[in-house]
Amino acid sequence: MELVTTYKQSLASAKKFQNVGKARDSIAFNNLGKYFHWHYFEELHSFAPSKFIGYKGTTVSSYASQGTGTETVRALGKIFNKVVRPSQQFDVLAEHLSEWLESFGKTLSQKTLDGTGGIYIRKGTILSEEPIKNTKSKTEYFEGDPVEVRQTRYERDPKAREDCLKYFGYACQACKLNFEHRYGEIGREFIHVHHIEPLSIIGRKRKIEPTKDLIPLCPNCHAMIHKLPPPQTLDILRGILR
Repeated sequence: MELVTTYKQSLASAKKFQNVGKARDSIAFNNLGKYFHWHYFEELHSFAPSKFIGYKGTTVSSYASQGTGTETVRALGKIFNKVVRPSQQFDVLAEHLSEWLESFGKTLSQKTLDGTGGIYIRKGTILSEEPIKNTKSKTEYFEGDPVEVRQTRYERDPKAREDCLKYFGYACQACKLNFEHRYGEIGREFIHVHHIEPLSIIGRKRKIEPTKDLIPLCPNCHAMIHKLPPPQTLDILRGILR
């Protein structure tokens, strides 16, 4: 297997990775919850793991999880930068990545959240505050090797998040962690906002009550509540913490 040396080569594999949901018996699909180095591709409005895109010519059917993650991370480190955490940029990207994985019944690896792994963007890329805005199915065709890329994302209202935080504040409602109290200025106004009933399960547009349908959670508690078997309630998560 030959390591990638250019962004174009990694992008070609990332396009192939978008078909992973159609191949649920593949190694790539079964490993979705195990990957912890994720790369964001703005052209695709989506993510792909380093061990998949780090080698030239990878496809979902050919992927066998061979090679070492160390060498792909090193190769991709020449092309991508790791998103700083904690940060609003990391928070938004991690939330969208989590939702995408949850649509397949998978959970984002804790290693991605705790810094052992991470989320990466192309060097020189400046993302907007809300980097993933396309919430409808998207189809793209690529010359030479046509690939149909379809992905559904669920639109969020930033005002609902704002009203939720005005009501609850920035402390985690499960473990009570306040990032500003713990980390000082760099932690100011940093928190995840969790949908009590995930948008990916509802699957349709609906009215949101910020003080009833949303709650602030730290990244750790946010990841853990999604690991709970149904019902994924705040009371159950608080019980585990106690």
